[in-house]
Amino acid sequence: NILASAEARFLLAAREAQGLATLLQARVRSLAGVAEPAEIRRRHEGSVGIRVHAGDIAFLQYTSGSTGVPKGVALTHANLMANLKAIHDGCALTPADVTVTWLPLYHDMGLIGTWLGALYAGIPTHISSPMAFLTRPQRWLWAIHQHRGTITAAPNFAYALCAKKLPERALEGLDLSCWRVALNGAEPIAP
Repeated sequence: NILASAEARFLLAAREAQGLATLLQARVRSLAGVAEPAEIRRRHEGSVGIRVHAGDIAFLQYTSGSTGVPKGVALTHANLMANLKAIHDGCALTPADVTVTWLPLYHDMGLIGTWLGALYAGIPTHISSPMAFLTRPQRWLWAIHQHRGTITAAPNFAYALCAKKLPERALEGLDLSCWRVALNGAEPIAP
């Protein structure tokens, strides 16, 4: 649905996903080709980059599709930079901050709120797998402890899961005194 909605012309897929990508190409009329990232690098090695303008589309952001067909919106470079500046200023990020996240990078909170936000601020980011969190939620808290994370983000369910379901023995020795900013990206926000 997303590929068709975006009228995607090309699909970049890792070698392990080429079979699926080829199946998708047969189902999405706009897809003219499928390639691996390494193939694109080889084809365009030494080529000159293009000039990007504030009003140009940076990427298309889609809803998760959890309640219906995913819906997309075009984000310009100006939109993205304004969002990143708001995160930076709102969280009062400094070079001393460290981001810790398990959020998937295909989700806006993972991509924009943590990864690109940290890149914009020039601060280190420690990323773990969403599955690592889902199978053992305490890994998130221990990653904050280990990397002395100061900023992290998650939806309501992640905070609730850690607050209500983790056994005390899983938290023995845990020091979260470094944690300065806890972003929550859910509606409504549960205190």
